[in-house]
Amino acid sequence: MKINHHHEPWTHITVDDFLTPSEWNSLQQLASDELRIFKSEGGNTPRGKYIKFYNYDLFPDSNKFFDLLPKTRSHGTLKKINHIAIQPPGNTYPVHIDNRSRINTAILYFSPEKSNGTILHKNSSPMVHDHGQPELSSEYTRDVEWKPNRLFVHNSIDGVTWHNYKSTDDIRITFQSFLVDPNLISKSRQDLDFLIDI
Repeated sequence: MKINHHHEPWTHITVDDFLTPSEWNSLQQLASDELRIFKSEGGNTPRGKYIKFYNYDLFPDSNKFFDLLPKTRSHGTLKKINHIAIQPPGNTYPVHIDNRSRINTAILYFSPEKSNGTILHKNSSPMVHDHGQPELSSEYTRDVEWKPNRLFVHNSIDGVTWHNYKSTDDIRITFQSFLVDPNLISKSRQDLDFLIDI
């Protein structure tokens, strides 16, 4: 496991070789099962992605990175939610800051071997709408390069941590983990059904 701190365009961490081979193999089976469903039924979200939540912690070792990053969002007692995300080829998720309940985000790049990572934006737009797009154009962007078994971690900062992601001409699979304040989760979100104690 190799931890790298980055500060442009905003502070984040990457962790290479995050999972051990046995942990990776366990997620490989989960990914294979969900990929079969995705290929049969397609996406299950409005933006065309396929999401499957789990009621157990897929990678508890990600929690330790929370304290290594700047914090600005106030929060109560944290819980965790995690899921697999399967993104169809050629699909783009717009520029956003994670919704206000998500205090820490950890994304594990999984499959394919080559894809797009996460595009980080230097953008001075305020966060007016929860999970909304910025009002201004970005000054510049910087990519968190895709590499299987690389974990990308950041703490959400309103008006700062703008980012987006997109798939190439192949299916893009990530495992996503969030430390959340349950009191800030919208009552309509299924996240509330999959809260994990940390």
